[in-house]
Amino acid sequence: MNKKKIIKYQKENVAALFKITANCNDDCNFCIERKYTKKGLKDLSLKEIKDNFNYLRNNFNLDYVIITGGEPTIHKNFFKILDYFYKEKIEFRIITNLLHFNNKSFLEKTLNYFPSDRNNKIIGSINNLPISEIEIKRMSGLENFLKYKLPIMLILVINKNNLESLSDLIIYLHKLFKKYDYKKINIEFRLIYIGDTLKSLLKKSLPTDFKKIKEYIQKAVKTANLLGVNIIFWNFPLCYIDNLPRFQDSAIEKRRQRRLLKVSKDFQLKKIQIRDFKECFIKNDDCVNCEYNNCCSGIENDYLDKYNFPLLKVKK
Repeated sequence: MNKKKIIKYQKENVAALFKITANCNDDCNFCIERKYTKKGLKDLSLKEIKDNFNYLRNNFNLDYVIITGGEPTIHKNFFKILDYFYKEKIEFRIITNLLHFNNKSFLEKTLNYFPSDRNNKIIGSINNLPISEIEIKRMSGLENFLKYKLPIMLILVINKNNLESLSDLIIYLHKLFKKYDYKKINIEFRLIYIGDTLKSLLKKSLPTDFKKIKEYIQKAVKTANLLGVNIIFWNFPLCYIDNLPRFQDSAIEKRRQRRLLKVSKDFQLKKIQIRDFKECFIKNDDCVNCEYNNCCSGIENDYLDKYNFPLLKVKK
């Protein structure tokens, strides 16, 4: 479906994604946004954010807004942006590397935007055990956040550097959440987005040995099931897993069909970019007959075409 048809016909099941800054305080070697952060663009101004939001809201029934970057928490008007979306009563999700949550005053100021009667949430990126200095700081930011029992989902991007330690990372996170009596632990495992990631980063980070990937993911699922940790998969089909996670998110297929309307410094208003996961993540025709179809994202076609991952099959 092209942009004109989406704007004309798809008014439902859409979300807006605002890349409010191209700056970042991290250097992940699998970052999907590295192309964007290398451009050295200026931040989106508050006026640009308001203008684009009004344009999108007038044309679509937005489910929610995603605030991202770069690293959104380092935008100089970060809290003014939160103020704006909060007052507009639109659900928002902040994708962050959690590093800035080591700042106590920053953290406490953030609390105001997560009352119990709203469905706003933090989506935190945690990809490695706290071994390096920056990972220690990232985990400390998560720990500070957990003290307040605020809504958070963790995203873990499977890459060469963490593949063999997935189970250990689940164990560590489980202990950390349990320390603060956090009742629900949600972790999303996802494969790297091949199409949008720089080739130089893919060479460093992309795991391509399917048997090895499956082995360590299967081990991680077993660990998560024993500990009661909820794992969902994105860009990794459930038919690749022999013993499934105990928790299945039945909204995954709906999420796959959702279009993301992407606003950035160089793509605004009628020139916004559109991410169509349904076209990006493939499924077979008979996947509709799979018991887990609604819980499965499918997979980026490049994994099958370039790296000979198995074809998807119906799982019953």
